[in-house]
Amino acid sequence: MLATSSEANKIAYIDWQPAFQKYQGLIRQQFQHTMVREELYRFVVHMPLGLLRANGDVIVRIPVEANDDGALLCAGEVAEHSILTLLKAPESATEHACSLARRLNQQQTLTRAHLLEVYYCAGRQLHFDQQTVTELHTLLTHSGAGDLAGALSLGEIGSVRHGDYPQFHNGAILCNGALI
Repeated sequence: MLATSSEANKIAYIDWQPAFQKYQGLIRQQFQHTMVREELYRFVVHMPLGLLRANGDVIVRIPVEANDDGALLCAGEVAEHSILTLLKAPESATEHACSLARRLNQQQTLTRAHLLEVYYCAGRQLHFDQQTVTELHTLLTHSGAGDLAGALSLGEIGSVRHGDYPQFHNGAILCNGALI
């Protein structure tokens, strides 16, 4: 799909259709349900939009509101003419946590003397609901750190690769190990 008209965090049109109408059609295809504006956030945490970047990265954008004109307001900017895709949020909280914990341990060699700092996206928490606790517990136990602290956030600012230009990501977990 193409964000045919957008400015800052507002997507007015996707593929030359009002953005909410286009998203509503995608939800109808996936769930056989005609979503109304008041239900938007119930669906977007499970089926957010992704911005496709030329280097293969996908930046998650969660629409948080549909305005009276049919535009979608997102957490984070969407450049005009961005290529969009509909994403499906992960089903397993533990699979991603185990993979992330392994990478953290390889990069930082965490021990019980480390505190694992975690910044967890609110949209991800809404998607996983009660499994959020399981994901955080799995992350802590598999990382090797002794304790966990952090915050719930609207998204994370960071880069996928070391030295990359920082991007604002929705649905992300940002972690860092620090000695206690």
